[in-house]
Amino acid sequence: PDQYTTTFFYDALSPYGTWIRDPGYGWVWEPAAVRLNPSWRPYCNGGHWVWSDCGWYWQSDYSWGWAPFHYGRWTYHRHRWCWVPGHTWAPSWVYWRSHHDSYGWAPLPPGSHFDRHLGFTFHGKHVSFSFGFNLTDHHYTFVPRRHFFHRHLHSVRMPRHHVTNIFN
Repeated sequence: PDQYTTTFFYDALSPYGTWIRDPGYGWVWEPAAVRLNPSWRPYCNGGHWVWSDCGWYWQSDYSWGWAPFHYGRWTYHRHRWCWVPGHTWAPSWVYWRSHHDSYGWAPLPPGSHFDRHLGFTFHGKHVSFSFGFNLTDHHYTFVPRRHFFHRHLHSVRMPRHHVTNIFN
């Protein structure tokens, strides 16, 4: 991300987490919620899905949620979720999967982009719809379809072993 983008988000998000210098991404932000709850996940804790005229929108309950869930990308960094700033807005930056009676999603990683004319790209190269963005079962949250609109998705998400089975 450019310096202006990082500076803008740095000032806005500093009260709610810690900025860490990552050799690959530059400055990344770790929400305080991650330290308080090691099982915390983006697009799972502190919000819910809402259908909008722009697609599935992550409605965050966090005062800081306007930025990390709609700009930039998330990465799993040193066994914790961290956010990499970006300047393009979206209703959410996730990759979807479904299986029988469940829906799943994972935060799109840094380097992933969507262009309404070109589709998805990853590190500047066009990728097909079925491209997985190097995401693994660990990155995904799955919930039973009947709970997709639940206000506390973290309480209804499927256990890790079920996610692994679904993913595989």
